[in-house]
Amino acid sequence: PALTDLGTRLRTLDFPRELEAALVAPALGATKARRRSCCRRALVEPALRSYYLTVWLILWTWVGIFTRIFYLLSCRPRFRYLPKAGGCVEADLENQHRPERQVSPSRRAKEAWAEPAEPEIR
Repeated sequence: PALTDLGTRLRTLDFPRELEAALVAPALGATKARRRSCCRRALVEPALRSYYLTVWLILWTWVGIFTRIFYLLSCRPRFRYLPKAGGCVEADLENQHRPERQVSPSRRAKEAWAEPAEPEIR
């Protein structure tokens, strides 16, 4: 019974007018209100963007320093090399359960000065 009423309503619906009343008219009203406050927004937005850029730069720097210090002070950091990160094709099953590579701090210090090479996966 409820689906019969819904079906009758959908068959007799004036779609363009309903769409205009539900979506287009509110969007146009919001656009008018936004255009009225254009002058205030033009004065405030550059200051806000500068503030957010400064906050991002400070946070990015501090997080970078923190992660480097954490990495240097870790006794056994573990890294997992993903050959095809972000792909939709899974690796073959025999290489899927490969143990993680552990790097000692002395080796990490030696490798830091070596020229970059392709990561060795064991």
